[in-house]
Amino acid sequence: MSSPSLSEDSCSRLSPHFTYGSISIRLVYQRLNELLQSLDNKKDLYSFKKRLYWHCHFVQKLHTEPELEFNSMHRMCDELRTEHDNEMIDKWIKGETGFPFLDACMKFLKINGWINFRMRAMIMSFASYNMWQPWQKTSPLLAELFTDYEPGIHISQVQMQSGVTGINLPRIYSVVKQSLDQDPDASWIKEQIPDLKNIDKTKIHSAELGELYKEKIVDIKSSAKKARELIWQIRGKADFKKKARAVYELHGSRKRSAS
Repeated sequence: MSSPSLSEDSCSRLSPHFTYGSISIRLVYQRLNELLQSLDNKKDLYSFKKRLYWHCHFVQKLHTEPELEFNSMHRMCDELRTEHDNEMIDKWIKGETGFPFLDACMKFLKINGWINFRMRAMIMSFASYNMWQPWQKTSPLLAELFTDYEPGIHISQVQMQSGVTGINLPRIYSVVKQSLDQDPDASWIKEQIPDLKNIDKTKIHSAELGELYKEKIVDIKSSAKKARELIWQIRGKADFKKKARAVYELHGSRKRSAS
């Protein structure tokens, strides 16, 4: 789920089949349970099984409240980002942000129509927090790139990574940290962006490339700090907390009661 290079082979890659119905989740779930009985190391498959549950849970959110295609799950969050910058959004979707790892992810996605979960979360986090753009403007553009686009999952995840559900804690992904963690040698980045093949990996990870690469569209630290302050400012209001409880009652996951 984390590394964009390793995930090409390690992820199930079943999501497009689920989207278009060529393979049912029920069939995969049944085969998975059969396989689990014969294995000693079950950790990864149990994690995969959870994702099957989450798939259905997220789809149900949109079925329950179709307005989520346009409105934040917590309506007060629509007050956060009232303006948008088309030029900035255009650079983001084209992979021209000035941050090599993020740009590499966008270029990979445009070519392959798929990228792993953590990178999807990082891409959206950057747009909503660092760029501070309304998810209603960026979400449809991102959706067009996914061959496994499923509205219920995409919209719920977009809102989670934008901090507008009211029931999920805001999580701001650091593009620089993810670059170091997921592609320490910068080999995957260089594969996606050949112009950087002769550049030192330290410069690539830090995005301090000067004229060697595109100008950064935001300052990563100050933009994250400002976003964090604005998000927690609204989350601290009494009205926000009251409405967040109502959102949870409608959309929150439920633990099974003990039998």
